[in-house]
Amino acid sequence: MSQKEAAPGSVPSLEGWRFEVKMVCEERAQAQVIADLKAQPAGLRVLYPERWVQSIYFDTHEGAALQENLAGTSQREKLRLRWYGEDQSEVRGRLERKLRRNQLGRKEVLPLQDPFQVGGLDRLRFMRRLMAAIPPSGRVHLAPGLEPVQWIRYRRQYFGSFDGRLRVTVDRDLAACDLRDRWRVSWSRPSALPRLLIIECKAASQHEVEVRELLRGLRLQVGRCSKFVLATAASHGPLNSILEA
Repeated sequence: MSQKEAAPGSVPSLEGWRFEVKMVCEERAQAQVIADLKAQPAGLRVLYPERWVQSIYFDTHEGAALQENLAGTSQREKLRLRWYGEDQSEVRGRLERKLRRNQLGRKEVLPLQDPFQVGGLDRLRFMRRLMAAIPPSGRVHLAPGLEPVQWIRYRRQYFGSFDGRLRVTVDRDLAACDLRDRWRVSWSRPSALPRLLIIECKAASQHEVEVRELLRGLRLQVGRCSKFVLATAASHGPLNSILEA
């Protein structure tokens, strides 16, 4: 049973769900934002080396996932192929189904069984090879009608609190290629995107209080910021927080 099909009168379980909030400002404020994060009582420290994150997002030809996001639908989902590093050919990726319930999020992850060729394939061959590369249990998510619509990449920094309850990611160098009018899936003619710094704070749903305490110590406004929406419908992108000099 999916998140949209809960039995009438039942209370959905929050196991595996995370409380997630995003903030956005100009990319040039990166050093200031990281200094502010490290100065918080939560004791944030670097978790992993910085790395490139790349994703290909899927949607219907009519843009059903995009319209759900723009409408602010409280319960929605999106599907993406994600991998790490700068490679764009044979990649070690995974299919991620991202579920959203207001400010709670959860991911279902299916690692690809073999290295996957991303660039250079026509759209039909791309989808057929992806279907063959994922375990049979996950093929139901690649429903007929889904197709690659956006190729998004950025650099990400990772921070976490000493008690392990909080995680913060800081993304920059955001770039995207709109695949909706392409015969082949390729990284060419990138879209013009604003130079943004995207900060996301995450914690298990039972630790929402810790996230809100961290937010009180920052000079950023919480808002919505979907990279998928920004790449697909830039006019609906986020409003930047204005940091004092």
